[in-house]
Amino acid sequence: MKQIRALLVGVVAGALLATSATAFAAGGFTKISALLRPDYTVKVDGKKVDMKNAPITYNNNTYIPLREAGNVLGYKVGFNNGTITLDSGSGGSTGEAATSLISLKELAFDYNVEVVIKEHIEIGDTIYFNKPDTTKDRSETIYFSGKKFTLVIKNGNFYVYLDEMKKLGIIPEK
Repeated sequence: MKQIRALLVGVVAGALLATSATAFAAGGFTKISALLRPDYTVKVDGKKVDMKNAPITYNNNTYIPLREAGNVLGYKVGFNNGTITLDSGSGGSTGEAATSLISLKELAFDYNVEVVIKEHIEIGDTIYFNKPDTTKDRSETIYFSGKKFTLVIKNGNFYVYLDEMKKLGIIPEK
């Protein structure tokens, strides 16, 4: 089972990285056209897995979302500053806090959470606070409605911890 997991995650990660390298080598991002395939079924060890996001087909290859695939297979998947990390569920070299840090853009795109960033920041239906200064990298504790979470500001971008968003009910626990 571990060999199948490692192989699947390796293939998906390799495909994503190879595609990314090609796009960057061409001098920037390249817009592509792919087919969403909600009719495809994903199975692990013969059991159907419900995927939040449908697989896509591009250039006769089928891709599934790496974060979902990794989580189903017991890996912690993270993205920080252009680096994708996969760590075993027992805890990897970067630790849980580092692998669960996601950008607000990822929160909106990967988890379908409404995020508004203007002079204030809104996350979902419950979190609303004034937009902090982005000129200095740091972590801030944001308090709202008797609750709190950590907001990380790095290179002018905002990041939150996935586990905190789950505990606050912003992302449903699976």
